[in-house]
Amino acid sequence: MYGAIQSMHIQNIFLERLPLLNTYNCSHILSIGQYQRSYNREIVNYCVKKLLHEIKLVRLKEIEKLLQCLCFLNQSIFEDINVCQLLLDELKSEQRKEELIMHPKSLVNLLFNLSLLNPLPDDFLELVLSEEFIKALPRDRYPLVDFYLYNIAISSAIEKPGYKGPMPSMKFLKEVRNKWIFKDHKSNQSMGLSILSRIEEAVEKSQILHVLPSYAMPDVVFCETEDGVRIPLPEEYKKSDEIIRKPTDNQLKWNVVVLGMKNKYQSDSQQPIAAFSQRLNLLRKLGYHVIEAPWWEVSWRSDAKIMESVNMLLKRRLPPDSK
Repeated sequence: MYGAIQSMHIQNIFLERLPLLNTYNCSHILSIGQYQRSYNREIVNYCVKKLLHEIKLVRLKEIEKLLQCLCFLNQSIFEDINVCQLLLDELKSEQRKEELIMHPKSLVNLLFNLSLLNPLPDDFLELVLSEEFIKALPRDRYPLVDFYLYNIAISSAIEKPGYKGPMPSMKFLKEVRNKWIFKDHKSNQSMGLSILSRIEEAVEKSQILHVLPSYAMPDVVFCETEDGVRIPLPEEYKKSDEIIRKPTDNQLKWNVVVLGMKNKYQSDSQQPIAAFSQRLNLLRKLGYHVIEAPWWEVSWRSDAKIMESVNMLLKRRLPPDSK
C-alpha cells in the first residue's frame, strides 16, 4: 500500500484526500511507513499534526504508532510542540487512568519510546520500575516488555545519576541481558560482527566487547594514555560482569567504535534513528570518546580500505559529555 503512495500520480490523489483522514487512518499510515522504512514527509507531517492536535481522542495503540514514527525520524519537537511533554501530560490525565490500568503493556511501550527521545521524569520511572508494577505485568504473554523495562532502567541509570527511586533487581537485569542481548547474537548479527572483527584488527590493542548491552551488537573498545599511546585494556575492565561497562581508570582516554548498520539510520539518509542517537549519547555520558562507524563508510570494503576508514573516523571521535 505505502509503496503505491510513492508514485507521483497516486501520491497526489492521496494528498488531496488527507483532510478526510481520521486519527485511526493517520496512525495506520504512520505504522505502514515505519514498516516500509520510508516516509513521505508531507503525509507524515499532516498525520502527526492531526494526532497531536486531537490527542485526547487518540487511543493508546495509535499513540504508540505515532511515537514509533517520531523515534524513527528522531524528532521530539514538532512545529514548536514539545511532543514528549505533551504526551506525558496526556498519560497523566484523569481520562487515561482507566485505560492505562487496563493496558500496562502499552504504558511500558509508550515510555520506552519516549525514553529514546528524552529522559523520563521521576514519577513515571518510579511507577514502571517498581517491583510491584513489574510483577503485575503479563510478562509471559508479552516478553518484549522485559526488554523495554531493561532499556528504560539502563538509560535512566546513566542519564539521571541523581535518581533515587526504585530500580529492577540485578537478577532481573542480568536475566534480561542474557536472554535478549547475548543470546545467539553471533548468528543474528553475523555481517555486523564480521565488520567489527575487521575494525578490531585495524585498531591496535582493541577488543570487541559489550559496553552498553542495551543492544545485541557489541562495540570495539581501546584506550590510550594522555600522550595518545595505545595500551592494552585493563584486565579488570575486560572481565567485568557489570550491566554497564564503565571506564575503570580516569587517567586513560577510553574510546569506543560504534558500528551503525543500515537499520540504525533513516531511509536514504545519514540521520540516525532515536535509539542509535541515544546509544551514542549514553556512551559519551559514561566517559567514552565515541567513534561512529556508519555502514556506508565501512561495509563492503577491503581490509586496506577498512583501515583507511577507521583512521579517518578516529580523527572525528566525539569527546565524552562535558556536562
